[in-house]
Amino acid sequence: MGALVSAEGIRFLQRSLCSAGCYAGPLDGVWNAAIDAAERKLQTLSESIASSVGRFDPRSERHVATLHPTAQTAARQLLSHLRAQRTDARIISGTRTYEEQDALFRIGRSGDGAKPVTNARGGESNHNFGVAWDIAIFRGGQYITTAADYTEAARHRPGGVEWGGQWTTFPDPPHYQMALGFSLSEVRTRFEAGQTFLSTLEAGGTMAVHTRKVDAARGPVEIEIFAGNLHVFSYRAVLMDADGSNQLQVMQGSTIDTLPDKFTLAPTPAQLSGRFLAVDGLLSPITRGKKQNYNVEIHVRQNGAPIDGGPVTVSGQLTSTIPILEHVQL
Repeated sequence: MGALVSAEGIRFLQRSLCSAGCYAGPLDGVWNAAIDAAERKLQTLSESIASSVGRFDPRSERHVATLHPTAQTAARQLLSHLRAQRTDARIISGTRTYEEQDALFRIGRSGDGAKPVTNARGGESNHNFGVAWDIAIFRGGQYITTAADYTEAARHRPGGVEWGGQWTTFPDPPHYQMALGFSLSEVRTRFEAGQTFLSTLEAGGTMAVHTRKVDAARGPVEIEIFAGNLHVFSYRAVLMDADGSNQLQVMQGSTIDTLPDKFTLAPTPAQLSGRFLAVDGLLSPITRGKKQNYNVEIHVRQNGAPIDGGPVTVSGQLTSTIPILEHVQL
């Protein structure tokens, strides 16, 4: 198999597998047995994520499979959220090699009469590092380009994900990428050195799920979130029906280390009775590359009093980024 791939292609694969936490061999552009083992590990990990979060159309599956495992989780969560809204969204682009990125950059700049599609050369796009993807929205089988559709879709992105439609220069509404906490040049340097820049959800990792019951007639519901021990919890909160449909995002944010983040929902019983407020997101360490103890607390109160036995506490030893989900039934 290695003989069919160029040295640069093999080196790119080695770097990608390193960033995913699946490979620790040389970055020499030479095929070796460790690459085969790393690909099997990544395939197992990808299968675990797909089984946990959901499977989608063949085109989306092909592109999701090219992403970093944590980006795979987030991309599948986005498609799952949009599916619940009955939006036909598909992922049409995932990871690109530097050569593929350069080919896109030449479009519209080589006398072909086309309009430029990117300002990024190879190594200048998060698509080159496995942490970015593009979606397309379809209606009745037809590709939709209306800006409002993509703006609405972006409201359902999971915590820890950035949307290209918010860029001030060259806005890119179909584009999503993981929030990494590094500059693009830092990500490239780490990628090319075989270093991690995004934690990986290990195969067999689970989503912690908790359900609370509150009485919407009792007044405002206060949600307070802590992430202790040098961790970041990027979250979003949505109102939805019991089957996950009719989602309305009401809050998005993050909490860093012991600095809490809080918000209050003032429910109207006639409108919200029987609905759920879901808080989900991704927990990541600030200091990467080491096993660390983590502790996340989600407090739910009404009229200042804890409900349903006190706060949800999720703790353990973090070797990866993990998703956490808290359901509050109103």
